[in-house]
Amino acid sequence: MTRLRGRAKDGNRLYSSAPYGHWCKTTVISSIRLNGETASMEIGSATDEMIFREYVRRIINGQFSGC
Repeated sequence: MTRLRGRAKDGNRLYSSAPYGHWCKTTVISSIRLNGETASMEIGSATDEMIFREYVRRIINGQFSGC
């Protein structure tokens, strides 16, 4: 996140630049158990219902199948 405002010495106007372009969306879905174990999944796009359901089916249900 880039700041939109800033301060310069002696009341002068602040001039600066910020990187722009080549933005990528990355979503990390994670869960944690009481004993500290985690299950996470990284997706190279925005998340929707279908992706979340796949996370639950593959990761969460996969952990409980060995119980």
